[in-house]
Amino acid sequence: MSVRYPTVSGEVEFLRDPDLPGLEVRASSYHTVAYPKHTHAGYSVGYVESGASTVFLRGRTDWLEQGEIVLIHPEEVHACNPARDGAWSNRMFYLDGGLIATAAASILESVTGELFFARPVVRDARLLAMLRALHKSVRRGDAALAKESLLLDCVARLLEMHADPRRGEEAEAAPEPRTVRLAREWLHEHWAEPVRLADLAAATGRSEFAVLRAFKRATGLPPHAYQVQLRMAKARVLLAGGMPIAEVAVETGHTDQSHFTNVFRAQTAATPGQYQRGR
Repeated sequence: MSVRYPTVSGEVEFLRDPDLPGLEVRASSYHTVAYPKHTHAGYSVGYVESGASTVFLRGRTDWLEQGEIVLIHPEEVHACNPARDGAWSNRMFYLDGGLIATAAASILESVTGELFFARPVVRDARLLAMLRALHKSVRRGDAALAKESLLLDCVARLLEMHADPRRGEEAEAAPEPRTVRLAREWLHEHWAEPVRLADLAAATGRSEFAVLRAFKRATGLPPHAYQVQLRMAKARVLLAGGMPIAEVAVETGHTDQSHFTNVFRAQTAATPGQYQRGR
């Protein structure tokens, strides 16, 4: 069956700074775009620079207005898209989980497990100003000390004002259903290979229907879409490291470079070349 990929009209810039290895910044301006539901390996913090946006997060769709900041956990299913027929500009900051954990250990008194943001959309004028300053500093290529200071100030404000470590402890303590855990493990081990529901059924000892239903309920994505996220996460790492796009396509289990480009663009609204170049 053929797949139609959306046409994207707009501009995108990715900033990766060797002085800030735990951070990637994305600045986007779009007229037409349709992000599918997806996940990121680390924390995502973003805001609308101009226009209006819808955000699907935690099972519901809301508006994200100018001045509001969205806070997304690692592997949390979400999709942010511009309002229909409207121009839209946004900034997203992708923060490595290790960076957040290290900062939390020194900023918060007691943290075990992943941090939790009880409110996915917040208003915080000071944090917004800090994020804007960080974006400008990284884009200008300021001195390492200046950029590091701005990043840690942002993280400190984020944790002190909006994190709920107690909820993180509760989430860490809650056991994941065995079926989902085994299916995740199988997908992580075979992320670049063709996988059938029969494989997941054999790995979990459940029927194909049972594993599909349990996986969707726990993760918010069907197993195939989850595998696509794993492939895209690996592709980002390889592209950022400078691997040729054709080799990345093969390494991440795609039939050819054209297929890889279409999937990558559908997931990120950017081509692999744009991501690798930073623009």
